[in-house]
Amino acid sequence: MGARSYLAASDPVNTANHVSTATPAPGTPTAYPSISSDPSGGEFTIERETAPLDGWHSYYRAGGTLGNHQQVRVTGGSSATANRIYTCGTKKCIFDALKEAKNEPKIIRVYGNIDMRIDDDGVFRDFTSWDDQKASSIVIPSNTTFIGINDASGNPARLISAQIEIGKEFASTVNSDLADYEYWIKTLGKSQESYPGWTRNVIVRNLWIQTNFDVQPEGSSDAYYDGMVVAMAQNVWIDHVTVTDGQYKDKDLSGTRHDGALDIVRGSDYITVSNSAFIEHGKTTLVGNADSRDWSDLNRLHVTFKANYYADVASRLPRVRFGQVHVFNNYIEGDRESSTATKFENGIGMAIKGDVLIESTLWEIQPTKESEACKKVVTDHGSSLAFRQNRSWIKSSKYLPAGADVSNMLTGCGYASTKNWTPPYAYQVESAPLNLACIVKNGAGAGKVGLNNTSTAGACNTAPVAGSGENHSSSATSSSAASSSEASSSASSATSSSTAASSSTASSSASGGSATTITYPWSDDFSLATTATLFTTGYAKFTNDAGTEVSMYAKTGGSPTVSGGVITLAGARFTIGALGTGTTTGPTGSPANYTPGGIFNIIGKTCTLTINASQAGTGSTFQVYVDNNTTSTGNSPHATSTLSSTGTTTTKNTSVVVSVAATSIVAGDNTFTWKLDNASYTGGSFLQIRTDSSSAVYINSISLSCL
Repeated sequence: MGARSYLAASDPVNTANHVSTATPAPGTPTAYPSISSDPSGGEFTIERETAPLDGWHSYYRAGGTLGNHQQVRVTGGSSATANRIYTCGTKKCIFDALKEAKNEPKIIRVYGNIDMRIDDDGVFRDFTSWDDQKASSIVIPSNTTFIGINDASGNPARLISAQIEIGKEFASTVNSDLADYEYWIKTLGKSQESYPGWTRNVIVRNLWIQTNFDVQPEGSSDAYYDGMVVAMAQNVWIDHVTVTDGQYKDKDLSGTRHDGALDIVRGSDYITVSNSAFIEHGKTTLVGNADSRDWSDLNRLHVTFKANYYADVASRLPRVRFGQVHVFNNYIEGDRESSTATKFENGIGMAIKGDVLIESTLWEIQPTKESEACKKVVTDHGSSLAFRQNRSWIKSSKYLPAGADVSNMLTGCGYASTKNWTPPYAYQVESAPLNLACIVKNGAGAGKVGLNNTSTAGACNTAPVAGSGENHSSSATSSSAASSSEASSSASSATSSSTAASSSTASSSASGGSATTITYPWSDDFSLATTATLFTTGYAKFTNDAGTEVSMYAKTGGSPTVSGGVITLAGARFTIGALGTGTTTGPTGSPANYTPGGIFNIIGKTCTLTINASQAGTGSTFQVYVDNNTTSTGNSPHATSTLSSTGTTTTKNTSVVVSVAATSIVAGDNTFTWKLDNASYTGGSFLQIRTDSSSAVYINSISLSCL
């Protein structure tokens, strides 16, 4: 087989209990297409995005005090300097980047298909031992954004036969029988928070991971390797990843060759897993890995699982020891009798001192009766603290084809329902859980975010409502399958906080399309928006002259995202109030070839635009265009008109009314004033808000007044 050309430190773990002979993975590895260069051409879309504030990841224990959760923004490597941004198509590049950057802020962009068994000389060499396999693990340190880049067809970056480790629990360096962390706690009597070995502030996004086939497992029923493992880590956001056994399905193998898909263990705290897909796997997720670890895990393991898709998985969705775990807006699809995929066994595992709140989750499990909810949605491993839930639905083509709310059934499963905690963050739940089959399945997993993404979740019905963390009675939940369409209908007319949501149309003008009446000041705080809904008529709309409903917002480039009422605009752009999506053109030939016009009365008026930002911007350029939905500044009927902006007059490229360094955008209000004169234009107008590829701005609200 030959020696590998890379080395990574292996854990000093006793391997005496492992099987004595390594067995290579069966069959020929799946051949994925080779990609020789960065498919984005260096264009950033989501790489500098920071994490939203709608999960446990966005908190920390202030002063180390139990229960004193204070908000913090997880930034990963978003502040990385140019020499700490790496674009990698090989495992060697990944290892070299991690070694060079250490704990400095860093962005590692991964593209193509990286099989950890293919060495740097291009030769496939299967793992030959436990140590050999361990050396292929990708260990992520603090202040890292580790992110995949989609190819031109929307296929995500793939890591094959990989284990991603976020943090590590190191063995002893002090000649003790105890690992360093345990020695710190038990022998030295020091606090958990003061331990110097924590990994903090990590973002992992948009990666497809095929789990390792364990060549030398710990026994016939106990493998070692996970797809991802979070150990001794805090403030971690895992988003839009896909974890799967791929070609090595447990059902086709003799003995156990896979451990967890994603395990969160060993004192880890403040973690969120969102918009991710777990497909074809057995033991999916542990939160806490041993009953005996109360010394490290008690009062820790605060974890959120949000909008995740599970398909053909057996169990542990998740299994919880010690943690305070919030599960909401997830969709689980499985079959208890499947002959072609992993059979579903059970969902939430309640174990020692586990405390779980589950909301708005759809279990589409074949064939399952309503009366089986207490065995299939949740299962008892003993000594749990509390299980609370609301809006839990089961759907089964044989027994429950229309779906059924099993909230009351689950309330009677015998678990304590004591409210020991409430999520400290604002979040939204889907009030019609049957919608989750479309929303989550079409929006979760790798490839559904970023450049060339394939998400179609924006076309799904949705009816979000504010989450409360309360154990609602069933009377507050949907009670029939019909509620899905009813909730969707109401969402289309009343879910936006924008003051333009109910605008009425006025007459068309020759040069600019319809001039819809807007009462100034207009504003939107985006408190009810999500990434999936912002650019739909279900969030905010108006009606044009043709009687067609038009979305208030339209994405024109990149991938703007919304979370917790904040729009992250990183190398992206969107319009506000455009009457259509026709591409704008320059002044030559206007108005005959000018589209689409807009709903704001801007031209000839003094306009004040206020952007309230949740944090300071990063990068080079933030701009606002008028009547221009392209990147070319001249594609507007106003490109040779007169602009007066804060005392400065120009006659060139005046579709651009604001152009400032993104770093000049501060947390709080940022106000811009201009007057755009164009006597030949009498139509309504729209705005385009944009950042360039290296910049990011975080928008809490937008307001506009033109007098």
